[in-house]
Amino acid sequence: MIITRRGFCISFAAAGILSGIQPAGAEQPVTVRDMAGREVHLPALPKRIVLLEAHDLLTMSLLHRDPASLVVGWAAVDRLDSGELQTILLNGHSVSTVGTLSPDTLSLEGLIALSPDLIVTTGLHDAAGG
Repeated sequence: MIITRRGFCISFAAAGILSGIQPAGAEQPVTVRDMAGREVHLPALPKRIVLLEAHDLLTMSLLHRDPASLVVGWAAVDRLDSGELQTILLNGHSVSTVGTLSPDTLSLEGLIALSPDLIVTTGLHDAAGG
């Protein structure tokens, strides 16, 4: 399942707000609308996320205490400003690098091997090439 960055951030924020209402550990389905207007249904909040833009971890850090605990892979890591920022964002977690910002650097087999619940992409990685 691939969802756009905006849809991911909205669903992540909504889930964070609603998590105070639900019992801890409750698995609830999540439905969001992506930027193309399609409804995306997830059986529960994702626990294994691949970010095709490493900067999205910064956004996640506004919504989750330890966002790297949910991220199993990321791309375009070189676009982060410094190694120190990477270290702070990762918070001791191991995250696989799956490519750069260019779509031709991504390995579908590598992405599948990470068993993600969700892949957050950018317009650069869509089927039409942007």
